[in-house]
Amino acid sequence: MARKEFSLSEFIFKNYKKVCASLGLILISLLVLLAMPNEAKAAPIFVKVTGDKLTLNGQPIIFKGSNFYPHEGPWQYFWTQWDGQAVYKDLARAAELGNNCVRILVPYGGTFGWVNDNSGEIPPEYLDQLRQMVQIAGSLNQRVILTLFDFYGTYPSAGSKEEFSNLTYLRTIVNAFRDDDRVMAWDLHNEPDNYNQWKEKNDPEAALNWLTRIGAAIRTLDPNHLITVGPGRFESFFQSDSAGNTLAKISDFISIHSYNARDLNNIISKVREVGGKPIFMEEVGWPSGPIFNTEFTEAAQLENYKLIAEAAKNQNVSGLMEWMLWDMLPYGIFNYETFQNYFGLIRRNGTLKPAAAIWRDNYQATNLPGPSVSSNLAFTKQPEDSTPRPRYFPETDHYVATPLKEFWRRAGGWEVFGFPLTDAFSSEDGKTV
Repeated sequence: MARKEFSLSEFIFKNYKKVCASLGLILISLLVLLAMPNEAKAAPIFVKVTGDKLTLNGQPIIFKGSNFYPHEGPWQYFWTQWDGQAVYKDLARAAELGNNCVRILVPYGGTFGWVNDNSGEIPPEYLDQLRQMVQIAGSLNQRVILTLFDFYGTYPSAGSKEEFSNLTYLRTIVNAFRDDDRVMAWDLHNEPDNYNQWKEKNDPEAALNWLTRIGAAIRTLDPNHLITVGPGRFESFFQSDSAGNTLAKISDFISIHSYNARDLNNIISKVREVGGKPIFMEEVGWPSGPIFNTEFTEAAQLENYKLIAEAAKNQNVSGLMEWMLWDMLPYGIFNYETFQNYFGLIRRNGTLKPAAAIWRDNYQATNLPGPSVSSNLAFTKQPEDSTPRPRYFPETDHYVATPLKEFWRRAGGWEVFGFPLTDAFSSEDGKTV
């Protein structure tokens, strides 16, 4: 029997109702997909505390990471001269060291572009930059500790106008990441014992009272993430305010900052006495310069990192973070030759220091599953401001800044003076040399 042929137009005419229904379903599906936000909606998995361990999916985990600034845009310039692509390239270097986490310090105060000092409101572009930062870390499978209120040395009283501004800043940031498992924890403040009367008068009352309220506010906003606070001196863990609040009580895990590698075993053992919580070495390290300081050398840095890795393994800590990933150019807070610019495991020219091999090989982090949350934000770049950048000389890995940079250029440059042997530094009589 001969088969009857139908043209496409005849088929659609005879079955137009079915065709229309199918096309409608396809259109609706496309509209739903287009309406979905960039954030993936898989159920996030958050880091938890089980006894004295940090856990993920019920399994103990070990973190290893870096405190991070872009090497060409440190301190306030991290945000005021934000360059998302450059930040990605700088943080990507952490992968070769086996890092699975990163610590980001978020400023508070108009000086750093972050907030209106009177209201605590955050400019949208700065919140977007922080979202990009978390996206960058997540794409490199590094969980993020977000440290809040950096460079903020005021601990206002309850109900004050200043605290209202604090809470506006807090709500904006916390609400943006409360459901984001790329974030590992909130760090309420960086070294609160190095500010105001706690350091000057050995009186922690105002700081601990304020930190307790800030911690409670975060727990109300965000039941998902852990909280910690890292003091500048381990002795601060043993101090309390009049209500009995301590840094250990506020924290879900105990973050220690110490640059005394030779005494780390003893320090960790003492801090463990404040409670059976996980121990996290949030800041450790040693500088490898400047060149005229014989105590700060790459050889000394190497020996310190051997001791750091040994102590972390002996004490079975849950996390270890070095200060910091890159050496920084003299630009921003430290715009002169100082050991503060040489804590990196990566030199300014991008080569690894000897200590980087110890960090990579002598302390191993858990191979974490990728975060559930992802995003696809475009990298942005802040427009160049009028701040004069120092000129870099790869021949000696040093910088010359204005006004010396201009004098050096006009007076004959390298043919007359040669290349710089140091960055600018302060002499004993206070002059910049």
